[in-house]
Amino acid sequence: ALAFAVAKPIWGVSTLVAMARCADVATAADVVVVAVPSRQGEVFAAAYEGETLVIAPCILATAALDAWVHAEPRPVVRVGVGGDAAGPRARDIAALAFALASQNPAGQGDALTPIYLAATPVRRSM
Repeated sequence: ALAFAVAKPIWGVSTLVAMARCADVATAADVVVVAVPSRQGEVFAAAYEGETLVIAPCILATAALDAWVHAEPRPVVRVGVGGDAAGPRARDIAALAFALASQNPAGQGDALTPIYLAATPVRRSM
C-alpha cells in the first residue's frame, strides 16, 4: 500500500521461495523442502531444485511431507518445520526483490496476486 501511495514500483516475494534461499548448505543438486506450520498437523509446503519447482506450494499433512522426503532419491535439505534453517532472512528477500527488479524495473504493481492455499473461515466473536 505504501508503494502505491507514493507511486513507487513494487515487487512481490514469496515466503516459501525466500525460505528456500535460506538453505545455505544446499547444493544445486539438492532438493530444498520448505514447510511453514499451518494447523491441525499440516504445513504449507513447497520444494525446489535450484530454480525449478519440484512441489508446487500446497498444504500437506506433516506425515505426508515426511514420507515424501524419505522416499525422495535426491539429497534433501529441509527449511522450516523439520529443518535446520530458519528464515527467511532480510538479505534473501532483498536478493529476490533485486532479481525481480532487474527483470521488470517498472515493478509488478497490479499483477501482484497472493497465493491462497486454503479458504480461511471467517469467525466472528460476539
